[in-house]
Amino acid sequence: EIIELREKYAKVEAEKTELKVKNTELLKQIMKKNSKRKADHTKLKEDITNLKTKNTELEAE
Repeated sequence: EIIELREKYAKVEAEKTELKVKNTELLKQIMKKNSKRKADHTKLKEDITNLKTKNTELEAE
């Protein structure tokens, strides 16, 4: 019985380690996507500002 419990415990610990690795990989992917979204968002805000400036200039003519 004790041997079986030790084997089960070892298996659970191995699965736990695998899950930690997967979670770390997923977290890295999420952080990368978030970084890209932030960059895209910043670029879009810049584009909007430029368009507003051009619009103001055109209205002034």
